Amino acid sequence: LCEGWNFTLVLARTSLFFNLPPKYTHIKKGKGNGQGCFTTLLRGRKIKKLEQVDMDRVVVVETGDGKKIEFIPAGKGANLIIRDGGEVVFSLREVRELPPVEGVSPFSPEAPFSSSVLGFGRRSMKHLLSLPPEEREGFFRDLREGKLSPCVYIKDEKPYLILPVEVELGMEKRRFSSLNDAVSWAFEELERREERERKIKEALKKIERRIENLRYSLLQVEREGENPEVLQRKGELILMNQHRIKKGMEKIVLEDWEGRQYEIELAPSLSPVDNAQNYFKRAKKERKKRERKEELRKRMEEELKKLEEEKERILKGEVRERVREEERVEKFKCYITSGGYRVYVGRNAQENEELTFGFARPWDLFFHVREAPGSHTIMRIPEKGKMPPMKDIEEAAAIAAYHSKMRTSSVVPVSYTERRYVHGIKGKKGLVRIEREKVVFVRPFKTSKNP
Repeated sequence: LCEGWNFTLVLARTSLFFNLPPKYTHIKKGKGNGQGCFTTLLRGRKIKKLEQVDMDRVVVVETGDGKKIEFIPAGKGANLIIRDGGEVVFSLREVRELPPVEGVSPFSPEAPFSSSVLGFGRRSMKHLLSLPPEEREGFFRDLREGKLSPCVYIKDEKPYLILPVEVELGMEKRRFSSLNDAVSWAFEELERREERERKIKEALKKIERRIENLRYSLLQVEREGENPEVLQRKGELILMNQHRIKKGMEKIVLEDWEGRQYEIELAPSLSPVDNAQNYFKRAKKERKKRERKEELRKRMEEELKKLEEEKERILKGEVRERVREEERVEKFKCYITSGGYRVYVGRNAQENEELTFGFARPWDLFFHVREAPGSHTIMRIPEKGKMPPMKDIEEAAAIAAYHSKMRTSSVVPVSYTERRYVHGIKGKKGLVRIEREKVVFVRPFKTSKNP
């Protein structure tokens, strides 16, 4: 099945999903939901062999009649090739030979001591080689024995590195139950981030266009219209010089009491008084227009100021953070205490892990019932170092108690501490060890849920 740059190989019990755009190429388990392609070449064939070539980013599917499908999600060299007896019968792009891979097998005893290991890129090796020898040996030993604890390491708030076994690299990380889940989340997060950036750039362009249009409109407002003071002065000069104006004249030059001269256009069919009245009416009309223009100018300047401030917020990253925050909080249950603090609750082991180790900030408060299963609960602390009132803490604890096996108890002990003192237990998703905890006794209940 294929859809754009996405290809799905449908097998009897599962399927493989291949994503082959120029960026973020990866392979994962997927669902067969797309339009069929290559059907005349492959339909009805039985798969004889499925292999990854030399731990490289090349997957080869061989059918019983000798056809081979090569999936190469290798960045700019990404391709999909179908061969029949060695001859290329289909390719997504021009076929290029990939350079040979070098390195030892990750399952060999030499792997911990080698600077080049098959299946591990430069970035992975750089960090693995920075580990103490005993930790590096432990990493490859767990890999050989199948003791996987996949992690995605996060740098600059985006996925940076994926490792099949958890090690301490001094950066934020997220744990997953399978390597497939880790890969899926990392690449989906990168694509989501790119989509967010695209939306933000579009918003910025719209704001800049609006700012440009407003500035142009402001210039037009300033330029349009006649000067009511000049019109009034011309009317007065006509009345003062009626004796010099004859009916039928089209214009006259008159001097005011300050010595300034004005060329005044006249309606030939009107008397001097009527011409003067015309100028007075025009002056009055222009004054009203000027008042309206002044109101319009103020509104436009206020809107311009707001747009400039919004643009500045976007450039500073406040909007990026708000968009990211809104996308993340939608995943969790959210309650609001009587004091206005937001309390988030995970609904399963995966959400608990993400809520505590991905979403929560070091100074947010973590809540969990003592000696019983329950959801991870996080109280968002807006300002670092500023603790909420005890009443709000007790309400958050009551929410944590409600989302636990002790929901029906009359009084429940709930531990709480800052998120920085919560540590995950390797290989046991959702289980944590906490330090510097305090305990409150509360009656389980839910406060108002955020709409």
